[in-house]
Amino acid sequence: MALNRGYAPPSLTKIPSKGNVWYVVVTKPAALRDGKQNIQVRRSTGTTDQRIARTKQSKIVELIYAEWDRLLERDPFLELLEEHGFKDPIHNLSAKKFVESQGRVEAAMQIWMKLVKHRRDHHPAADEIFKYLNHEEALEFRHIITPQEDPHPAAIRANKHVELRQFLEELDGRAVYSDRPKVSKPTTIVNQSGCRTILDYLPDYMGARKWASIRLKTKLEAKSKIQRCAEIIGDLPLDQIFTHHGYAIAASLDDAGKSNSTIKAHVNALSLMIEHGSTRLIDDSFAPARPFLTSNSLKGISLREYGTKKRSWQPLTEEQLFRLFRQDMPCNDRLLLSILITTGMRLDEAALLSRKQLKIDRNGIRYFDLSMGAVVKNDKFAARTVAIPDCLDIPPLEDGLLFDFPRNADGKASSNASKELNKKYFHPIRKSANDDRKVVHSLRHNLPAFC
Repeated sequence: MALNRGYAPPSLTKIPSKGNVWYVVVTKPAALRDGKQNIQVRRSTGTTDQRIARTKQSKIVELIYAEWDRLLERDPFLELLEEHGFKDPIHNLSAKKFVESQGRVEAAMQIWMKLVKHRRDHHPAADEIFKYLNHEEALEFRHIITPQEDPHPAAIRANKHVELRQFLEELDGRAVYSDRPKVSKPTTIVNQSGCRTILDYLPDYMGARKWASIRLKTKLEAKSKIQRCAEIIGDLPLDQIFTHHGYAIAASLDDAGKSNSTIKAHVNALSLMIEHGSTRLIDDSFAPARPFLTSNSLKGISLREYGTKKRSWQPLTEEQLFRLFRQDMPCNDRLLLSILITTGMRLDEAALLSRKQLKIDRNGIRYFDLSMGAVVKNDKFAARTVAIPDCLDIPPLEDGLLFDFPRNADGKASSNASKELNKKYFHPIRKSANDDRKVVHSLRHNLPAFC
């Protein structure tokens, strides 16, 4: 779908009174509305086949937007320049004044130089710029942005590339990979088959039965990851997602400093949606009908080379422990930190403790009963009893929860508790900005460290 230039996004609607023909429907901008009854434009696709209608949608929307541009006396070229932060480097002219004095090609070159790091790089805005250039302007702009071939033999070119990469690695302090796929988000997406796109199918996927037994937090995280993938590679039809798109997602997230596990989770979230659609998205324009998706190109791709290495939480040093408990803090906070370091309990288990879970067995040994329905990890080892050491002094408690941290949608309190406790007590005892692996969860690591 083409850039909407600030106009409302389109939708496909089947209208029974028109013989079940599919129409492209777009809400008009306020300046073009003629009263409350005339707020939408409807254009027929001329077909009752939804698949064919989807293939025609992009062209129809382009014509509608172009018509509105003329009526509103808008210049899409100037708006494209402004959208990408056009700035006159010498006289500080506006985009309009610059184009009038220097021409469209010079303005296009200013934007292109701002958007690409290297001459061989491609940016989807360049393709969009060509729409607003005449033939002579397009030839000139193409000559400017097209890199000239290096006249040196292949062996010399290879050595030059290696030397340049080594120089950049030394300059930036990190590796520069030459084999990363470069897939730009397309400005215009042509749906050749009529298959559902990522964001179009996402609501159906989120409403699937598989999510009934999965935590709400996990479901929302999957939705967010899929939306992030669409931001990177574009809202592609599901049957136009290929292996290189998975690597492009991984490379983009790697450049953003994400961990390997986070990168895998993003690609896997999109892969699982494709898997779900493979048995449900059927192309009935053929006889017999056949699935749009006959394979999942993202399944099983290796992503081990992407992402930062996992950094585990580290136990506090003995000095940091003294500094931690030497700080002034409310009794409840001190009690929670004491429970964590003496029992090895998870933060969420401790933060959700109630008075009823504090028990004494027939031998007089105190313990916390974690089998009483606390919201903890879903494994058989979570429902257990935890002995309370004699050194842990627990004051008389009233009925109800020991602590009052806010809970999230899944009933968990660890996120809010962690943020509050880290900010108040753990950030002040860190040795430096690089000592960021010392958090409230570190206390769970201190138990075996000092045993």
